Amino acid sequence: LTLVLCFFIFKVYGDSGTANLGNSKTAAVIIYTEGENFDVLDSSGNSIGIDPYNAIGSKLKAGDIILTYDSTYVEIQLADSEHIIKIAENTDFRLDKVRTKKENFFSMLYGSIRAKVAKLSRDEQFRVSGNEAIAGVRGTDFGMTVVVPKEGAITVPFTRVYCFRGVVEVEPLVKRGAQKKALKTTTIKANEMVTIAEKNFKTSVNTETIPEDIIEYWNKHKFRGTPIPLKTAKKSTSSNVKANVKVKEKNKKEKSKPAGAKKKTVETDLKLEIKKLENSRKAYFTGGIVLFSAGGLLEIAGILGAIYPGEVTSIFPGIDGKLVVNALAVSGSVSIAVSFLSLVKANQTRAEIKRLELKKF
Repeated sequence: LTLVLCFFIFKVYGDSGTANLGNSKTAAVIIYTEGENFDVLDSSGNSIGIDPYNAIGSKLKAGDIILTYDSTYVEIQLADSEHIIKIAENTDFRLDKVRTKKENFFSMLYGSIRAKVAKLSRDEQFRVSGNEAIAGVRGTDFGMTVVVPKEGAITVPFTRVYCFRGVVEVEPLVKRGAQKKALKTTTIKANEMVTIAEKNFKTSVNTETIPEDIIEYWNKHKFRGTPIPLKTAKKSTSSNVKANVKVKEKNKKEKSKPAGAKKKTVETDLKLEIKKLENSRKAYFTGGIVLFSAGGLLEIAGILGAIYPGEVTSIFPGIDGKLVVNALAVSGSVSIAVSFLSLVKANQTRAEIKRLELKKF
């Protein structure tokens, strides 16, 4: 019971894996997980300690590697953007360079991903490299699968790129000695796919329709995470600048609050809500500890009563000793069960606090 209590205390007050990122620049944030069989490594291959059971909100940095295993899916949102990537089960996905001089470079050793990429600026890049191809996009919904056969398998390695919406530019790669060289780029549009297999140092690229099994797979594993709102609003285009001016003039006439005051009010309300939830979390946690302690004492009393029935009879004369022992044991069990529920509630409240704090992202 003590070990179980320690586990719950760690869940409520323990490190969720974000603290050891220090003040390094955030490259992405985990916004959804399905399954708990995954790990996040730094560029040196060491685990950064993200708790799979409480990973939502955890921050990632450039160079991190996400490894997923059976029945586990992870969704990340790139920092200060609307780009979202879903990493499928049994995948090795690497954040090589994220929003560095408007460059977003990723690589896969094996597995599958799907990415929803918002419209990029003219000089911004978003590229994912597989073993046999590089996919570059400017704003689209696409996927990539890298297959590396097990040792002894007959199937040759291949990289598959498929486009659900928009346009994807695919650069096939072939080996030239110890290096790989990109060949002529192939462009695929919505509902199209290319499969690139390296064989005898030649790459054949034929555009085909996306097979039903791939469509069914991603329909089954759709994007499910809640995107994080952007910290800064998008720049107004020339077409809506005049409309914004009119709105400002109207606001002045109505003597509405200045934007700074509104922002300050929102931030204040957010802080108050977080503080309220923090107080609730502490109350749940304290109550859980008290109930667990009381339950433990009652259980011990029940055990001692069963071992020394004569003492129970002397303390409670005229009452069946077995009845007293059973009552102590049941009361202890109920108290411990309720304490666990209280600790779980404290952990849920902690997750809600983290969700609100993400609005500052």
